[in-house]
Amino acid sequence: MATASLSATVRTVAGKGTARKLRAAGEVPAIVYGHGRAPQSLALNEHVLNQLLSKISYTTTVIELDVTGAAMARTIIREIQRHPVKRNILHVDFQELV
Repeated sequence: MATASLSATVRTVAGKGTARKLRAAGEVPAIVYGHGRAPQSLALNEHVLNQLLSKISYTTTVIELDVTGAAMARTIIREIQRHPVKRNILHVDFQELV
């Protein structure tokens, strides 16, 4: 399997209003979850994420998330939610690999 790296920042506040403000600031809300791990809310840079997704096959690529304030996590993208008309990325779900 191919690997790629992506940096993220931890979000402390969750909700619809916060997610809208993130998107307006050029970031994408995301979450990482896994077995034996509490779900962690993240924010990703939209431009960097779009560049990465244009270069890889996200269904088969292991992504090493470099989360500020935490250890690096090996993940795969479980789901990408897009706007139905504009096709902008609205949210990304990562699943941690054991």
